[in-house]
Amino acid sequence: MTLCLAIDTSGEWCSVGVSDKAGETSAHLSQHLKRGHAEHLLPAIEQLFADLGFDSTEEGYRSLERVAVTIGPGSFTGLRVGLSAARGIALARSIPCIGISSLMAAALSEVKDDGAAKAIFHVALLGRGGQVFYQPFISGPHLKSLKNAENLFPEEIDFTFCEDFSEAHYLVGSGAGLLKEVFPQLSCSSIQLGKDHADLQRIAHAAFDLDPEQFLPVPHYMREADAIKAKSLFPLSPEMMKHDAP
Repeated sequence: MTLCLAIDTSGEWCSVGVSDKAGETSAHLSQHLKRGHAEHLLPAIEQLFADLGFDSTEEGYRSLERVAVTIGPGSFTGLRVGLSAARGIALARSIPCIGISSLMAAALSEVKDDGAAKAIFHVALLGRGGQVFYQPFISGPHLKSLKNAENLFPEEIDFTFCEDFSEAHYLVGSGAGLLKEVFPQLSCSSIQLGKDHADLQRIAHAAFDLDPEQFLPVPHYMREADAIKAKSLFPLSPEMMKHDAP
């Protein structure tokens, strides 16, 4: 049995999931955490392997064919925890590590197993100061983004493109409630609320079809860090910096 392990620590959930390529063997484990992802991630992976019946954690790791991890946007600290773990596991096992945007992961979590029915997934993840990270996707044989990801206030989102689609519309992600308040009334299609966090066993299954050369495990923050490097209280001129100490 060869599996893909998926990891998401980008937000207030510490989630792990596994799936084989056929989707016949899968499991997931999620814990709602505001902090402490680093302490909970590896024990969660161990528990996941135990739930699947592996005799040891090492046996579970040996079954992995690839690793997938969300790369953001999201919590700076959380992203670093997930990325470090995923890249470490992939390096130790000499297997590919797939990086998936947190927005795409939320949309993939809603796609039906057969992928045949088209739907529009409006993904909104909570940001800072009332803003959201927003990106719409359309499903089908392959999930495709309809526009680039944005970091903005919900009322600033341009939904005019929605009139071109008769498919069902899903509002997905931790910011879906905010989207619902500003989403236009569309007479052409139904509007439904989806999950507020990613389904990691679905992500693990989808990752088998993603190219490691295209989906790199590098952070995608989409905003500046809250901690800004402090300026020197006594700035030195270039001439002063060239002065040799006695």
